[in-house]
Amino acid sequence: MKKIYIILLLLALIKMNNYSSAQTINAIAIAPSNIYPGDSFIVFYNATGTWSWLNVFTAELSDSNGHFVSPTTLGALASTTSGAIHCYIPVNCPVGCDYSIRVEAASLHKISDTLTHVCIFMNDGIASVINQSSFRIFPNLSSNTIFIHSQLPNPLFQISIADIMGNKIYQQYLTGTENSIDVTSWSEGIYFYEIKSNEGNARGKFVVKK
Repeated sequence: MKKIYIILLLLALIKMNNYSSAQTINAIAIAPSNIYPGDSFIVFYNATGTWSWLNVFTAELSDSNGHFVSPTTLGALASTTSGAIHCYIPVNCPVGCDYSIRVEAASLHKISDTLTHVCIFMNDGIASVINQSSFRIFPNLSSNTIFIHSQLPNPLFQISIADIMGNKIYQQYLTGTENSIDVTSWSEGIYFYEIKSNEGNARGKFVVKK
């Protein structure tokens, strides 16, 4: 009987080894591509193979030199398939462009390849623009038109809009206090905008829903 138990244990270990080698993880992209201390953003990853139903994918940030000696947890997702992890950058995170981001799977302790040279930008000017209500995009949920209201002293500013995959789909210089963007032909989803002006920058997101 003891021999049977040993044989079954060996077979289980062999199966576990084969099971483990079948899984792979790849960190694909982040959105938006420009991130700042205190930001929320998304890490996209691709997972292949069969994963335990108890598995959790965790996005991790390196130190400012790209090393993962003591990584910072950005976000986590209980999943067995490819997906998107909603993440958060700590407000006290130093700026720099040598960060790396990776995804770790808890069930098998597998680690993805890394997204290197990730930049965390200084957010000087953003708070002053937002706190003074100098700039606003509305409504947050729209099916046809997004309105832009500006009270900036300098009426010229640039707006850039990217989809959830980080693809820039709109960029334009606008003037005046009231502007609008037709989103009727845009696909449903979350969009991230960034405003640049002489008075500072502002960022945010809105949703297109048909």
